[in-house]
Amino acid sequence: MFTGLIGLMLCYACNKDRADIIPVAEFRVSPPNGVTTDSFSFDASYTDPGRQDDKPYFRWDWNNDGIWDGEYSRIPIVHHRFYAPGTHITKMEVINSSGLIDTTVVEIKVERGFSAPRANFSVSPQQGNFKTVFVFDASNTRDDEDSLESLQFRWDFRNTGFWNVGFNSSPIANHVYPDTGQYTILLEVQDPSKKISSKKAQIHVTNISPLLVADFDWTPKYGTTVDSFLFDASISHNKDENEIIYGYSWKFPPEYEWTEWTTEPTKYYRFGREVVYALELRIMDADGLVNYVKKEIQIYHENLPPNPEFRIGCSRGNIRTQFYFDSWPTLDLES
Repeated sequence: MFTGLIGLMLCYACNKDRADIIPVAEFRVSPPNGVTTDSFSFDASYTDPGRQDDKPYFRWDWNNDGIWDGEYSRIPIVHHRFYAPGTHITKMEVINSSGLIDTTVVEIKVERGFSAPRANFSVSPQQGNFKTVFVFDASNTRDDEDSLESLQFRWDFRNTGFWNVGFNSSPIANHVYPDTGQYTILLEVQDPSKKISSKKAQIHVTNISPLLVADFDWTPKYGTTVDSFLFDASISHNKDENEIIYGYSWKFPPEYEWTEWTTEPTKYYRFGREVVYALELRIMDADGLVNYVKKEIQIYHENLPPNPEFRIGCSRGNIRTQFYFDSWPTLDLES
């Protein structure tokens, strides 16, 4: 934008008959003085751009250090916050569309203010079971005036109003939920000036274990409505070799309700219709953790024997007669 602005100024400079007027920079600050937690408003709309048809462009040096903190802009009102207490001198420069410039400064006294921390935390993992150790990490909490080490943290792992962990300097806490369900975690952070902020998050606790691998196969692989299928879940296993599979349960048609838990991994079943069925297996370890698998099986119709039929060309003859037999009327539903 600055390059285009320079080009516009050069164009005006080529006009010898034009009477250019220097702009008069002026801005006001609200509040005129404040604290480090204030957001100050800087209003440069009081600037006189020069000629009536001149357009002003503004830029700002918040600490008058000779380094402009942004490019020229047509926006006259901006906001800024001073994080360090002290006397701050802010400079504003205006340049009009004729290329003429003026600057002005304002002195602002900023005292130390105290703002509440910005509480924040992460959960790892975000979903687990009743044996999972959840880690709550509030290390990304920030405070404008105070370091992380000077903050105090406390935790309510069920959002019940009871603080499971009282105020302490550690931003990290661990917890195990003995029951399944949806839980809301509440964190409160307090700074040395006793200002407090809070943050909530939710986690889901299940009875599912990723260490359990549910799987099954069946024989015959391709069967019909008259076949009795043997379903075998003995290929299921626990990734933790020290743990064994404690129970098996199945969902079969037509009710699709879970069978009673059994330690037997095999199950016989016969299907009554020639369709694709979705079967489900769940397995359980000694702690009551489970996992699931679902598979589809295609059931074909029963392979019935053919219905033999034939015709004879002539029913009588002699020893020289050549008899003709036709079996084309024979039917087989599968052929």
